[in-house]
Amino acid sequence: MQEPLAALRAWLAQWSDQTEFVEITVSRTADAFELRHQLDADRPAHELKEIGPSELRDWVQTTAEGAFRPNKLAPNLKRGWRFSAGSLSVLNDALRVLYPGALADWYAEQRGLRAAGFREYFGRQTGMYRVTQQLTDEFAARAVLANCAPESCRRRRIWDVPGLSPDSPAQTSLVPCFEPCGTMMEMARRMAKAQQAPRVIVELLPEELESAIAAVRHALESPNRDCREGDLAAADNPRRLRLLEATLKKASEATAPAPTPLST
Repeated sequence: MQEPLAALRAWLAQWSDQTEFVEITVSRTADAFELRHQLDADRPAHELKEIGPSELRDWVQTTAEGAFRPNKLAPNLKRGWRFSAGSLSVLNDALRVLYPGALADWYAEQRGLRAAGFREYFGRQTGMYRVTQQLTDEFAARAVLANCAPESCRRRRIWDVPGLSPDSPAQTSLVPCFEPCGTMMEMARRMAKAQQAPRVIVELLPEELESAIAAVRHALESPNRDCREGDLAAADNPRRLRLLEATLKKASEATAPAPTPLST
């Protein structure tokens, strides 16, 4: 039987005084561990709200704007707090509240657990998700880039996708993603249907295309707080907006004038 704190002990052995884990900074003190948001790492302790285990559980449930956080690996953890853990068991419980299953998944990867590839995983799907087997490599990559962007989730995708390299810890975090989540499944299903749908041809002037890209970027930077992360039917869902942004940028690159050759 695995020792209950084996994953935590293995992780602690990787660093000495301080480390970062997803969105938090963890520091060793004389007799405890202190956790706080990365962006608050250098703030004086008295400026931060000290919270205990029960408060921490409530704290992680919503964003700073009050929206529910269904994905605890999404980069929208509230700032302004600090948590002290006086024992390994308290530290372990706190990390499990902040990032459920994250440390266990990291440890599993360290011990050799590997992920199935995109084609292998979706090749096993039946029912409403069987259509995902029809995704072309291009549309599969587009679906993954839109769904698994670091702006939406800090899990590190280690399953391969045609034409895409696995994520790096610098882009995301140490926490591995072993297989597509439910939102990725739905994105793949929608993309499989979209690649068969008729195209809408719209003619835009270069300035209009530039404005359209800017409008989508603004919408991504100021998302609708009432739009649920997994509601891909919503036109303003960030994942759908990233798909549109990529399409518009591709069109912009295709219409850019060729560089003028240097005269000899």
